[in-house]
Amino acid sequence: MKINYEIPLASTLGGALEKSQEYWELRGFKVVESDDFKFTAIRGKLINNLYSFNMSKLKTKLCVTKTEKEIACELDINTSFQQITESNVKFWELELEEHDHFLCTQGLLPQNWELYNKTAWKSNVLWVLGIVAVSIISIRLTDIF
Repeated sequence: MKINYEIPLASTLGGALEKSQEYWELRGFKVVESDDFKFTAIRGKLINNLYSFNMSKLKTKLCVTKTEKEIACELDINTSFQQITESNVKFWELELEEHDHFLCTQGLLPQNWELYNKTAWKSNVLWVLGIVAVSIISIRLTDIF
């Protein structure tokens, strides 16, 4: 799953590429390749895709490129073994929104993460309960037929 996002350079503070790298390192990415106009970073491991409800643990590649007019971000999320929900997508959208905010103000958005964590927790619990309910029904139906 790929998510692309562009931020106009005019709205950012100076040193946008360096600040972008700083933000993504705060989010758990490790830079694996870098030059004056681009960096590539990775986060997570494929094994985490098997069991994690934490989207920051999924295997993800990030490419950030600076042009004359913008900073372009591409998140390439490996969704193998995952059922991606609306709540999961909101996680990555919130990261990109916070990245934009960080480049423009150097501030983070902790209140947005707090709200997200509350709704994501409910969503994850409902998803697990749904799987449990389907499993119980399947076992019962198997016994009947």
